[in-house]
This record gives sequence, C-alpha cells and structure tokens, in this order.
Amino acid sequence: MAGARVAIVVLLAATAAAASGCGLPFAVRTAPPTLEEFLDRVDPICLRGHVAADDAELAAEEAAAQARWPSNRVEAEIRFGRAAALRAAYLAARALGEPPARRRAYGRWLTAMGQRARVYRRWGEAWLRGDEERMSHLSVRVDIALHRTDVLGERLPFDVCGSGDPAFNNSPYEPGKHPPREYTGVFPRKDREKVSSARGLWLGHRRIGRVYDVVNQPGSTVAFLRYKRKYAPLALDGSVELFRSREKPGLYWLALQPPKTRTPEWDAAEAAGYLPQD
Repeated sequence: MAGARVAIVVLLAATAAAASGCGLPFAVRTAPPTLEEFLDRVDPICLRGHVAADDAELAAEEAAAQARWPSNRVEAEIRFGRAAALRAAYLAARALGEPPARRRAYGRWLTAMGQRARVYRRWGEAWLRGDEERMSHLSVRVDIALHRTDVLGERLPFDVCGSGDPAFNNSPYEPGKHPPREYTGVFPRKDREKVSSARGLWLGHRRIGRVYDVVNQPGSTVAFLRYKRKYAPLALDGSVELFRSREKPGLYWLALQPPKTRTPEWDAAEAAGYLPQD
C-alpha cells in the first residue's frame, strides 16, 4: 500500500510539473553531442557501406559463375550492388539528422554521397545495355563523384568517411583487414591478346581474382585486376605473371607469385590456410 502511495505522489508531481512547464528535479538531461561525437557515429556507417559493397560484389561474382552470366551483366550487377550499399549508407547517415555544427559542410558531403550512389546505378544500367560510350562517360563521373565526396569529407573531422574507401589500410576500424581489392599488372604490349584471354587470376590451384579490363599503353599492356577480399593483402608484395597451359597452348592465365622475402601478410595468409600447400 505504501508503494502505491509513493507511485501516486510521483505521478501527481509529474503532472504538476508538466502543467507548469517545469521539469522534474531528478530528470536526466543529456547534453547534445559535439561535432566530433556526431561524426564518430557517421564513420562506422561509411565503413559498413563499403564492406557491404564488397560483399555485394562477391555475391554477384558467385551468382555469375553458377548461372554463366555474360560479362556485361556481371559488371552491371557489381555496380548495382555497390549502388545499393552506398545508398543504404547515405540513408543511414541522413537518418542521424543534422550535426550540432558545420551543418552546411556536412549537408554538402551528404548530398555528394547520395549523388555518388545514383551515378553508380546509372553506370550499371549502361553496362547492362552494353552502351560503351555511356559506360566510358559514367566511369569518369564515378571518379569525379568519389573525389568530390573525399574532398568534402576531408573538410570535416572525419576519421573514415573523408578518406576514399574507409575499408583501406589507414582506417581506425580493423586496420589493414580490408585493403584495396583492385590493382594493375603490367605486361609487354605484344602480350595483349594473351592477357585479354587469361582465365582468371590464380595462386597455385586457387582462383583468387579476375581480370576485368585490359588497356594498351605506349610500350605496354595494363591488366586491371580485382582480387577476392581475403587475398587482396597479398597483392601489395606479390607479382603477377602470365602463364600458358602445356596441354592447351592457347590457354593462358595470370598467377600471383610470392615475394622473395616473406611479409607479415603472406605469413598471416599461410596461418589462415589461404595459401596452397606444396
């Protein structure tokens, strides 16, 4: 009975306080976050967005291998997946509301982030149609959109969102775990046809990535390579070489060769069981 009376007293006090416009003396008041605290909530959103984009790319590649999609659809689905991940990150950041300071600068960065997701989507649509002129144009637009979000993000005290892909080496979140997945390999110009026909990127008997574009430059051929995430750290110190099948002389592939001196990345890959066993 005493407990009930206490509850009634508290309820009445609350009602009176509300009627008078005053808060209760024991009400907890939380201070608004500082700009740094607010942006600390945005940084993990950027990181999760890029990891989700990588996951979407892997899912598209796996689906393509099972369903035997044509190459233009594979590239389109990869871009659709990245666009969806970037848009989800944009919406999550927008849902946090406005920062306590630097609102205009933050708003410009957030708008650029949304525009980047839309450009990625249009790039995928161009790949799906096989519209090479549009693909080339949107490739430049994507680079510009990425540069713009980076520049605008660098003007704010972000730790992650203003540094390109925050899953790369300098991220304070899981440093070094998610390095870049795209690299290049340089070959003699005379080998362009062989490199263009290469059946994937291999490490021993394990397929660790693929060739997604080949471009001629004066005196050389450049292959653009996309690694599977867990093998990407090995690209920093390994070298890529062109090989030809003994049984099928017209069959070529690219293989990642280990460095002469082992690095921590290669040691970690061996400990995790990623390297083929001799």
